[in-house]
Amino acid sequence: MTELVKNIADLQRQLDEKQKLIKLSCQDWADDDTRIKELAKPFGVDTDGDGYAFKGMVEVVEDLCSKLKQAEAQCAIDAARKDK
Repeated sequence: MTELVKNIADLQRQLDEKQKLIKLSCQDWADDDTRIKELAKPFGVDTDGDGYAFKGMVEVVEDLCSKLKQAEAQCAIDAARKDK
């Protein structure tokens, strides 16, 4: 019986450790998501999504890349006009 109790206690300890790791991983993801959205906002990226769902990180980064490409193209146009 004591061996069974010992095994159960060991399994519970392992489970507690795994739960802590999962919690830390989720917190890291949430912090990264929030920080990426904060960094994207000054570039005019809508980070809130629509009324049905929040924008995911990939969509925010895609929108940010699109904005940066547009800005790059505009800079090239402006530079070409200056040279004329």
